[in-house]
Amino acid sequence: MSPGRVPALAAALAACLALPAPARAEAEHAPLDRAYERDEGRDRHWLLPDHLTAQFAGNVGLLAVGGGHAWRDDRVVGDLLFGWVPESVGGTDIYQLSAKVTWSPWIFRLGQGWKARPFTVGLQVTYLLGGDYFIVQPSRYPSGYYPVPTALHPGLTLGTSLTVPKRYLDAPVSLYVEGVALGHMLRVWAANPRTIGPADVFSFTAGARVQL
Repeated sequence: MSPGRVPALAAALAACLALPAPARAEAEHAPLDRAYERDEGRDRHWLLPDHLTAQFAGNVGLLAVGGGHAWRDDRVVGDLLFGWVPESVGGTDIYQLSAKVTWSPWIFRLGQGWKARPFTVGLQVTYLLGGDYFIVQPSRYPSGYYPVPTALHPGLTLGTSLTVPKRYLDAPVSLYVEGVALGHMLRVWAANPRTIGPADVFSFTAGARVQL
């Protein structure tokens, strides 16, 4: 080692030791985490998804599958899902398309590819397929008979997520749980806060995103 590098190394060591313990831990894990992320992230055509998604319930179908993309260091995740409600549950087979965008304000890298998102918030829009549902109320119904479209349902999601690195599975998998509230239910809640509570407004869902 050349003598000229000694002062620079000493200064770097002093700066590292001056960091608080959590910051030092994050700094120690960062190179390894970045290595996992570089290994996990592969260039692909923009039309191809970078992850596949499966979700149970949550107003997108009893079971929904699809895929999507992540942006901004995985803080923003978009999904396009095809959902199905079987006749045994919905009275008739119901098919629907849903688009979701989820934002994670904080991502904690726990080392070796583990990542926790303690809080996520998102928006989703679901469109029910078939001639029995509509966006504009048909003229055969009296004006105002349906206060909201029966085919289009926006919603709000609140949740949390944990990413399991591919060293434990064949690919990195993000497991998530969410509470989902449809827009018209939020309006009803706001108008009747004394008689309607969060349990009446939010339904719960669980899902997984598998990184490709």
